[in-house]
Amino acid sequence: MPELTLQIAEGSGLEEPMWGYIQAGRPPAEAPADRRQPLEHPAGLREITTVRVVCPLLEKTSLTLAMTHAGVISSNTGPENLLELQFDGCHQDRSMDFRPDLPLVFRW
Repeated sequence: MPELTLQIAEGSGLEEPMWGYIQAGRPPAEAPADRRQPLEHPAGLREITTVRVVCPLLEKTSLTLAMTHAGVISSNTGPENLLELQFDGCHQDRSMDFRPDLPLVFRW
């Protein structure tokens, strides 16, 4: 894709997620009108408001803990890996758990 450069973080261990980001990224609502994707989801979801990662005990120097301390994500220690995405501040008090197929939970 033109103008798309994906940066992959260095130094993450095998016990934590592989992190990547798009440096020139911006919220979908700020995309040019001709490239803007629909902002309304049929389920009423609009915005990811919290990303929580659960994984086994991490080294104090892990990238995941650094991102937690910086306030980019939240994280917890747990026996199994899990990604939890919260949408719109969870105002609808609903959730969808994709386990055991995927270690993923949506809350909205």
